[in-house]
Amino acid sequence: MRIGIIAEGHSDRAVIVNIISGITGMDESDFQPLLPQYKYDATDLAAGRGEIHGGWNSVKDECKNRIFIDDFFLQEQSDFIAIHFDTAESADYGIVQPEKGPNYCKEIRSSIINKINEWIGEDLSSTFLYAISVEEMDAWILTLLEDRDSSKTANAKKRIEFKKGYRQGKMKPDYQLYFEFSKEFNTNDEKRLTKYLSRNKSLHDFYYDVKIKVAG
Repeated sequence: MRIGIIAEGHSDRAVIVNIISGITGMDESDFQPLLPQYKYDATDLAAGRGEIHGGWNSVKDECKNRIFIDDFFLQEQSDFIAIHFDTAESADYGIVQPEKGPNYCKEIRSSIINKINEWIGEDLSSTFLYAISVEEMDAWILTLLEDRDSSKTANAKKRIEFKKGYRQGKMKPDYQLYFEFSKEFNTNDEKRLTKYLSRNKSLHDFYYDVKIKVAG
């Protein structure tokens, strides 16, 4: 089995890999990054010369155009695609913002999933794993660092910087850094996982989306 990943950034993909690996026992090599993609080879990347196809707008465009999605599903043993959106910018792509009450996380997640299906043009919910992070993926990492509802943190990235001992603005998220930060998700310790999942509803919902579809 292979799982493709469409994410807003490489650091987001790293967190998704660790979560799914913890559920399924899959190896990092069993995941195929679809978006974002690197434009340059390893030498160019070491020199800091960027990437292409990042951010929510590129994820939206891929849902509409289905260039990588359709190609991935033509490959053998390619069963699922994890698709990621942060909710922080969701108003920019047409999501009506629900009131921030007890059902906020559930309602905005549902609205974004419906929007994805609208862009795709059909319901692929049986093969999509919806990594909808409220308000941002950094809030999922915070569940590993402190005992509170991380979806209510005003600036989760800044909070991670503080908890990890970085000077403000000096932490540069990339795949390897966030892979290390989120390694604790790759565990079969149910007691610890239950604790982390209780600290963020959107993380909880993604976890069980994967568990039911892939491992169930």
